[in-house]
Amino acid sequence: MLYHKTIGNILVIGDVMLDVFIEGRVDRISPEAPVPVFLTETRNIYPGGAANVANNICCMGGGSSLIGVVGNEEDSKIFDTSFHPHILDSYLFVDTDRPSTVKTRFIANGQQIVRVDSETSNPIPAEIENAIINQVDVMINRISLIVISDYAKGVLTDRVLNAILKIANNNKVQVIVDPKSRDFMRYSGAWILKPNTAELHAATGMDTSSVEGIQAACARVMEFLSVEYMLVTRAEHGMLLVNRNKVTNIPSAKRQVFDVVGAGDTALATLAVFISEGGSVVDSCYAANYAAGIAVQKHGTSVVTREELENDFVRA
Repeated sequence: MLYHKTIGNILVIGDVMLDVFIEGRVDRISPEAPVPVFLTETRNIYPGGAANVANNICCMGGGSSLIGVVGNEEDSKIFDTSFHPHILDSYLFVDTDRPSTVKTRFIANGQQIVRVDSETSNPIPAEIENAIINQVDVMINRISLIVISDYAKGVLTDRVLNAILKIANNNKVQVIVDPKSRDFMRYSGAWILKPNTAELHAATGMDTSSVEGIQAACARVMEFLSVEYMLVTRAEHGMLLVNRNKVTNIPSAKRQVFDVVGAGDTALATLAVFISEGGSVVDSCYAANYAAGIAVQKHGTSVVTREELENDFVRA
């Protein structure tokens, strides 16, 4: 079953999620067990994962389409109503044998006290693999850039990834990948690979705590992997952009960090938007780094608008 909403020029493919934030307060300990009693006050639902990337693309002024998998009819409806109105195309394939990925965070007195996840990382069945591949094939002539948002929840199987990259390369459409798998060879053929330092360390086993270590690890990956750029995110230290001829260190401005949820999605979305508008890779990375810095100053799964980015840059 497919729920289809109407086309943007950036296609986001990957693991869609629902981010649920339940806020309340804790005033006492339960008499039943030594645990706090949480009193619910508000409940908010936001699109997460690949859906958050698509949402941020729209809020940054780009046009996005989205392909993903949900677990049942009700969740697909929640996704649909949570989307930014400018997400023109969303294809959510329903797999009734799996739960939708839902991350529920309980926040008491402004502090996150527990997160409850509903998910599976089991690979999607062959018929949904076929449906995703066919949908990409149908859309490819209307797409200028593909963003792959991999959270390792079973949607981006080897077969799906191989097919997407083949279709993209055959049609000269560039692909940006935010990887989760330790096996970076799965992403060979992408244009930009965007791991964080922990993911790069897991993939290579090399020290990624310094600029020199990251550069060496990227060089090792690029010996075997057909990618043009690696953009390594370094949390409060910014980003490092590596290609075969040059390394660009992109430092972060000092920010007061309230919440890091979704900041990587914001960076990925901003990178895609600026590149799709004709920006250079370096300039687009600077914009992505700046947008992520704004995102961490917000609570919860948030978006950053083009106006916020421009105003914040002017103030800086």
